[in-house]
Amino acid sequence: TVFSDWIFQEHGSFPLMFLYGTANTGKTDLLNCIQEFFGQKQAPLTLTGKANTDKAKIRKFAQFVNLPVFLEEYRNDMPVEMVETLKGLWNRYGYERANIKSRYNTEEVPITCTAMITGNDYPMDDALVTRLIIDEMMKENFSLEEKKLFNDLRKIRSRGISKILGELVPLRNEFEADFLQLLGEAQVEVKNEIEIDGERMK
Repeated sequence: TVFSDWIFQEHGSFPLMFLYGTANTGKTDLLNCIQEFFGQKQAPLTLTGKANTDKAKIRKFAQFVNLPVFLEEYRNDMPVEMVETLKGLWNRYGYERANIKSRYNTEEVPITCTAMITGNDYPMDDALVTRLIIDEMMKENFSLEEKKLFNDLRKIRSRGISKILGELVPLRNEFEADFLQLLGEAQVEVKNEIEIDGERMK
């Protein structure tokens, strides 16, 4: 996400992060924590209901650059238009709106952020699935040690952890120089793992 503008420029797309699992598995807590790496967390946008329109969601993605936007409550019975909006985030399709100051009376609202999505439903739309990095969070019961570690994380978060972003941004030149090579190596490694354990991966 920190360098998503460069990745999009190179590939013409950027994947969406999807956390799938039942309630009480920590999906929202995890995404809130991730947002806090980038500063003060933003309120999530709800995909269901009428609280936020599709266009309002796109405007949210245009307010920041290289930051994650949190979308929650994905469901497979959402309107087709909403699913198409999610697909459009992958290749950063915004929307055009009227603007009396523009020569052609329209202006494009761009997408300059990445998306993190949570849902209790596993996406069924094949085209959408190909645009997602899916993390299945199925664990609901946690040991005392795990709860203690989580409480320790909460204390760290209360003091602020956004300084980590300041340590990543100066590494942009190194990232740009090494990314394509490391991406190719990772693709080979993943392909080999799938061939070895293909049945489980399916």
